[in-house]
Amino acid sequence: MFVTACGSAAPAAEPTKAPEVVAEPTAVPEPTAAPEEPAEVKPVVIVWLPNESGGDLEAARDAIGAMVTETLGRPVEHKLTTDYIIAVEALANDNGDLAFYGAQAYIEAKNKNNAIVPLMITSGASGTAKDALYHAWFAVNKGEEAAYQKDGVYSIENIAGKRFSFVSNSSTSGFKVPANKIVTTFSAQDKWKELVADDLLEGGPDSLFSDVQFGGSHQGSAVNLISGKSDVAVFCDTCVENYTALSEGEPNKVGSTYKVIDKAAEPFDKFPGKEFVL
Repeated sequence: MFVTACGSAAPAAEPTKAPEVVAEPTAVPEPTAAPEEPAEVKPVVIVWLPNESGGDLEAARDAIGAMVTETLGRPVEHKLTTDYIIAVEALANDNGDLAFYGAQAYIEAKNKNNAIVPLMITSGASGTAKDALYHAWFAVNKGEEAAYQKDGVYSIENIAGKRFSFVSNSSTSGFKVPANKIVTTFSAQDKWKELVADDLLEGGPDSLFSDVQFGGSHQGSAVNLISGKSDVAVFCDTCVENYTALSEGEPNKVGSTYKVIDKAAEPFDKFPGKEFVL
């Protein structure tokens, strides 16, 4: 910019230099905070009983897990177990979020942690609760069934003194229901009138059974039978349906025969064709 003035004549002014243009200082932007890392999404832990922890049921577990993830937007972690007590303690001690339990396991977990509540139940073939049921089987090896008949009718009265296999004392169909049937039957006899369910946990000369074993799962109890470790075993029908097939009689009827299918998954893979009678 040039400055001029008005007045009398005067010597010519010396040319002036153009003013220097000085850039105004610019503010240095304040450093911005780095974006926060997204919070880690905690997985939903589903606890499975030993019966549903086998490799042959992996696809079913994954399908259920996928539905949970789709609904909640969270990944799923499957907690597999080899013992009922471990499965019960996991949910009771907040080491799991969901569990697939039978009645007895639920009651035991609920008694330990009152925050545990039922979420849903399985349905039957009709899609309703009317046929949502399963059966607790007493089974003996094929060829030995005649020893468990009384006047030509099958009876559990002849199981006294035998080697017996349960699933777990935390199992509904693998202990609670059959134990109730055994106690009801034998407590009517003078010799066993004081019999209670806890007396069935161990075998011996003064016990109802000569030996008592626990399979840890329904599959394990069935294998105790067909492998010859026990004379009689209890387990539920749905837990062994992937490994066995009806070979004689009607489904879930006393006197019917089932056999282990060919190429059955563990732990039945060593016993193809082995038969047992209800």
